[in-house]
Amino acid sequence: MDLQQQALSLYKTVFYEDDAAFAEAFTNKFFEGSCRYILKDGKMVAMLYLIDATVKNGAEEYPAKYLYAAGVHPSYRGQGLMSHLINEAVKQEKIIITKPASESLFSFYKKFGFSVCAYKTEVSGAFQNEITTDAYINKRKELLKDVPHINLADEAFSLGGLTLYGDGSFIAAVDSDTGAVKEYVAKDEELLNGQQPFAMWLSTEEKLPKKVYFGIAMD
Repeated sequence: MDLQQQALSLYKTVFYEDDAAFAEAFTNKFFEGSCRYILKDGKMVAMLYLIDATVKNGAEEYPAKYLYAAGVHPSYRGQGLMSHLINEAVKQEKIIITKPASESLFSFYKKFGFSVCAYKTEVSGAFQNEITTDAYINKRKELLKDVPHINLADEAFSLGGLTLYGDGSFIAAVDSDTGAVKEYVAKDEELLNGQQPFAMWLSTEEKLPKKVYFGIAMD
């Protein structure tokens, strides 16, 4: 089994609740150049992905990495393997962003120097006026132009599986299976004072504010 197939197998083992189609599409797209891993006896037992992202603050744009799909095979947990991968990433990157999958993981990432940078407010409701991915991305850029925010480099991929709505004053991304609202941005909406911690970062860029907006993350 080659390394990419091992990465896919490990993904399915660790994140067993995710659907197989997404796991394969994700691995095919991001393994090359983004996956960091540990091998033991020729077997991939721990991995994380560092996916290209940017932090936009007015006219300034800062390259960053989005830490995703960090996992250790159940048989190799408790050996510090993930800590090793994260420490190596921290040495190499100026800005790393992650969306902890559970409340306990906020404390885990804090040990490496991460702090909460983005908050969210739960939104529910029905929307009308479905739009294309390109239209959504363009409208998102317009609505966020004056708000410090994080973008994943491949926005189209991160929007996969979502139904997109919008008009001149708002955008909304809704999970096609569950109906959960993954992002809602309206003109003049306050975006930096959400109620729940959503994402964390470790940043060495002193010019960046402590809070930024992060609405769409692969999760």
